[in-house]
Amino acid sequence: MYVKNVKFNEADIHVDEEAARESKEDYEQESDPVKKDAKLKMMVPQTGKAVLDQMIVVQNHVKDGAKTFLAKEYTYLAIFCSMFAVLLVCLVDQPWKNNEAGDKISFPMTTLAFLIGAATSMLCGYIGMMVATDANAKTTAETAKSINDGFKVAFRGG
Repeated sequence: MYVKNVKFNEADIHVDEEAARESKEDYEQESDPVKKDAKLKMMVPQTGKAVLDQMIVVQNHVKDGAKTFLAKEYTYLAIFCSMFAVLLVCLVDQPWKNNEAGDKISFPMTTLAFLIGAATSMLCGYIGMMVATDANAKTTAETAKSINDGFKVAFRGG
């Protein structure tokens, strides 16, 4: 899911005209094609629409990075949870033994509760990361209009 629909008018976004002009002049004066290409990519946006487009590009890179981070983190977390679940089955649940009343409990309830808790925690972490990255883009866009509006979006986004 990428951020595409940032709903703002081009006139709502204020461009730093001096920085944009300096950036454009610096780009136009460069003669080395490799450096010129790099300067084009780093050029300060010239219009409100270009600012919004750049915010969306940056936001999508941030979101991709967050997803990559979570995938790596959750891979290690799944390995840990699997090993800890085996440890819980062996040391706590012990489905091969009878309990104090002499009944055989064959289902590892403690391990199941641990795995359900870990899975819901991972899901909440993923949802929270996606909400936070979306809130960052919306906060940036709102702050371009007004600090007060940006604060409200940031506060509501967590």
